[in-house]
Amino acid sequence: MTRVRVRPVAGACALVLVLLLGGGLVSPSTASAQDDGSDGSSGESADGLLALAGCLQGNPHLAVSLVFDESRSLRSSDPDALRVDAAVNALDGLAELTSGAAGKPIQVDVEVAAFSDRYRTALPWTTLDDETVPTIRASLLTFKDRTDGIETDIVSALIGARAALSAHSAALESETEQSPCKAVVLFTDGDFVVNARKADEVATAGTSKSYAPGADLRTDEGAAAATEAGREAACAPDGVADGLRGDDIVLLSVMLKPPGAKVDDDFLARITTGDGAAGPCGRLPASGEFLRASDADALISGFDEVAARAAGGSPVAPTDGLVVCDKADCSEGGQTFVLDALTRRFRVLAIGPGGSVGVRVSGPDGSTLVQEAGSFEVAGLTGEASEVAGRGFTVSMDRPDDGEGWDGTWTVSVESVALAGEPATIRVYLFSDVTVSVGTEPLRRGSAAEVSAKLVLPAGRKAGDFLRSAEAKVQIQDPISGARSTVELDGPVAGPFVGTFTTPTDTTANAFDVSAELTVVTADGASITTRSPRSKVLVLRPEGSIQFTPATLSLPTITGDSSTSADLTIVGGKADGCVWLEKSTFDVSGLTVTIDGRDAISEASCLKVTAGQPLTVPVEVTSARRADATVSGVLRLHEATTGQKATVTDLEVSTSLVRGVDEARRVFLAVVLMAAGLLLPLGLLLVINAVSARFQSLDVVRGAAIPVRITNGAVERTDGQPRRLRFNNSDFESLAGTGNVRRFTFGGVEFRARASRNPFGATVALAAPAGGAEKLKGGVGRKVELDTMLAGSWVYLLDPDRTRADRKGASDGTLLAFVTEGPTTDQFTRLQADLDRRLLKVAADLEGAVRAKAPTPAPAADPSPEPASEPPVVDADG
Repeated sequence: MTRVRVRPVAGACALVLVLLLGGGLVSPSTASAQDDGSDGSSGESADGLLALAGCLQGNPHLAVSLVFDESRSLRSSDPDALRVDAAVNALDGLAELTSGAAGKPIQVDVEVAAFSDRYRTALPWTTLDDETVPTIRASLLTFKDRTDGIETDIVSALIGARAALSAHSAALESETEQSPCKAVVLFTDGDFVVNARKADEVATAGTSKSYAPGADLRTDEGAAAATEAGREAACAPDGVADGLRGDDIVLLSVMLKPPGAKVDDDFLARITTGDGAAGPCGRLPASGEFLRASDADALISGFDEVAARAAGGSPVAPTDGLVVCDKADCSEGGQTFVLDALTRRFRVLAIGPGGSVGVRVSGPDGSTLVQEAGSFEVAGLTGEASEVAGRGFTVSMDRPDDGEGWDGTWTVSVESVALAGEPATIRVYLFSDVTVSVGTEPLRRGSAAEVSAKLVLPAGRKAGDFLRSAEAKVQIQDPISGARSTVELDGPVAGPFVGTFTTPTDTTANAFDVSAELTVVTADGASITTRSPRSKVLVLRPEGSIQFTPATLSLPTITGDSSTSADLTIVGGKADGCVWLEKSTFDVSGLTVTIDGRDAISEASCLKVTAGQPLTVPVEVTSARRADATVSGVLRLHEATTGQKATVTDLEVSTSLVRGVDEARRVFLAVVLMAAGLLLPLGLLLVINAVSARFQSLDVVRGAAIPVRITNGAVERTDGQPRRLRFNNSDFESLAGTGNVRRFTFGGVEFRARASRNPFGATVALAAPAGGAEKLKGGVGRKVELDTMLAGSWVYLLDPDRTRADRKGASDGTLLAFVTEGPTTDQFTRLQADLDRRLLKVAADLEGAVRAKAPTPAPAADPSPEPASEPPVVDADG
């Protein structure tokens, strides 16, 4: 008799997934997150890593946003910046995906970002390959010194990461017609908090938050209100957490929490896994993973696990009490594991408590001691090693085509005479050719249906020869209500595995998300868990009702402010009926829907459906704005047949927006230019000047506002301890949102692009203090010109009051500098050279003019009229 156990999980609860990490150093989050720094592993954990690995089985593309906390608390919680070493090691693991570590090559796109009081991009989206790995690694290494942030705004970090992934996914989908698997790896050492702004922080950090528009962050009360608003925005139904889940973004959170630390990690755990001590977070079930690192080893192994398991690796249960060995036959220091014909790859992280250690890899026919990165050999088999934080290595090896020397027991240990007996950390991940597929037929509201899963092995291999046991289950999720159910399946080792699921009568979704999970134990005792890609399964209405196909509606990309459409088939029931659209809900604004060319928004204007006959109608979605984003939405449809009560069906729809070229503007300008060219040659030049009177796009420019003091022929930063002026990537923020290409305000200065009155003149770019400047002799500092290509320009905004209060020969003010998005090393070099050449004289002239006049409250300004002219071309992080 088939044994079936259905466990409905309300709201945003999660499924059990035991992470075999050992040592209690990194644990899955718990349903009741702890505050005492312990690493409990009770309760239910979300299964983000397994979900991500399942997605990659059916998708050749992965987009990962690596988001780093850069708050000041890291100076004490991670003084040696081991988070960066751990991330670099994880990058090597992600790079293995591109060579086929997940069973086939995966294209991996990586964005590196940071957050403190806001989200910022440190390295734009970059495709991971042999040529770009050094660039991405260099970007990660810059975070060793980025610990100047004023707060830990996790909410802004997640909003920014979601927007970045959405825009990138839309661009990819327009090219490949398939959205990538998506993940955010977020590292932090602190709880979400918004701090009151000090006077010198307002210019760069602002006085408000997007999720708390009424809170004034210049006061303690406003900061407290913003913190509370952020917590509500994160976990509210359809809030920040649900936005990530609705976009199918797997959130992998790593929190550094040393023993005894008083940091409350429950908020981040709730966002990531859907539940915690303070209760559920969000409406939709979570597919995330929360790793709590209590020390350096835990931090490194946690990041490594993210990469290994995302690629489909199954962890081997670790041996307790491993130590560093001083010889090759150290029995108490070795982690053993068994390889067979179903294992195509293994990956091992092996580190000691300090440097100068080697990693011994022993196979059935020999062993070798790995002491440097690169290739190594064990009895004729070739592996690869990468150094980890100067404390050990990750080693990996692929099964040879002939399998010679592969099958059998392997051992890995850490060796060092100087550190013998000290604790060692070894984590082993096995990559198998065992996969699972789901075989569920369409479901029906209020009825029971068979659900099944099938074991998939490489050709020529039989389950009975390799497997000792197998357990399977199917996970079914209602994307509308958020309810999740797990159906335990029965069947022989070779499958198929079968169970029964009853669809709730009150279901409104037209499709459920379904995936199968399989755990097998090999003949040698190794445990392997795999999950199928998630698929959409049609949910039919009761017999005799109107039905809708396909299960979900995927529409082509919308380019610009245009429209897209796809066909919806409506199949008549046992009697004539009609269908109408109650409402459409999208996660972006500006979209409208028509069905068969009309609104069909009431029963009076419904679509007539003949009994038993199919009706195919176009569903058109129109965008009123230009954007780059993936779009998810729901059409709430009513269907009614004669003699029956109307029912509701929620049909999921998806598309993507790509900004594209503004054809209307292009045509308009062409007409204007032609008319002007024929009628008024001089007018033509004036029109061109007017149209082109603009700065470069603010979306690609970043600005910095740095308080400085100029004295004794030197320029010093005054944000913190006085030090020589040097630029850091963390100084700069995007100019997006500060205005438009004709006028914007930044750092207390208003910038305007104005067409020259001379038809043959170039655009004039003017900069002046936003509140007006003092009237100095000769009009010094009131209004000045600079280049409209902002990148490479700088403006010095002198503070008259502070300068007068300072000694003669010194001036105080704010330096505004601009660079383009992207690599900054050469840009910083050119800026620094230009400042060294001209800033001292500019400051001296302004100081002299200010001291020659009685004090007034407004500042004065002077720019750099000669910005660097050559575009940036090199490294990603200067």
